[in-house]
Amino acid sequence: MNPDHKVLLYDGNCSLCIRLANFIGRRDKKRVLSLITLQSAESCLAGNSECDGHSCVNTVVFIDGGRVFTKSAAVLAAFAELGGFWSAVSFLKIFPRPLRDSVYDMVARNRLRISKLFRLK
Repeated sequence: MNPDHKVLLYDGNCSLCIRLANFIGRRDKKRVLSLITLQSAESCLAGNSECDGHSCVNTVVFIDGGRVFTKSAAVLAAFAELGGFWSAVSFLKIFPRPLRDSVYDMVARNRLRISKLFRLK
């Protein structure tokens, strides 16, 4: 894999995840990110050895060259790639990863309810 290759893998069946991917994609002015659903065959080709497309649909995965980030670290890494104002989101790294991931897990567990609450499609 190209060391400059950056991939964001997300759940293509989750409207909240799709919205996040679209949000990031629209702001990726340099077009450095590839956005791929976890369910696609491209997910395996992107170097996603951590997931098989079914066992981690609750997890966003960010692959930057040979480094793999999951959960909150994946989201923060993707925002950092956007640069400018959006890279400021990385200030959330001041919180310990277990705390960030517990919030991430809570959102992941309730993503369908959140989507319905905000009428995301």
